[in-house]
Amino acid sequence: MPGLMLGLSMVAATALLLTVAGYVIAITRVLRGFGARQGCDLEKIVGALKAIVAETAILNAIPEVNKELRTIGAGLQSIDGHLVTVVQAQE
Repeated sequence: MPGLMLGLSMVAATALLLTVAGYVIAITRVLRGFGARQGCDLEKIVGALKAIVAETAILNAIPEVNKELRTIGAGLQSIDGHLVTVVQAQE
């Protein structure tokens, strides 16, 4: 009896493996055909992603721009302070 159970388990495991292999082969065929044509959906997605990367590349410079704007703001506040002092001195 244990030998029969082992044999049936091996047959079931082999059947499962063959079924999974069949599905993997079918999925692979579909995926190969998905990106094979000119103007296919995959090509459009890749183009859109490249455009997004190109358009958002400037975002990497924002921290440096903020730092420079803070420096400019501090300079303008200093000028404003000096102008207030000059105006108050003339009054």
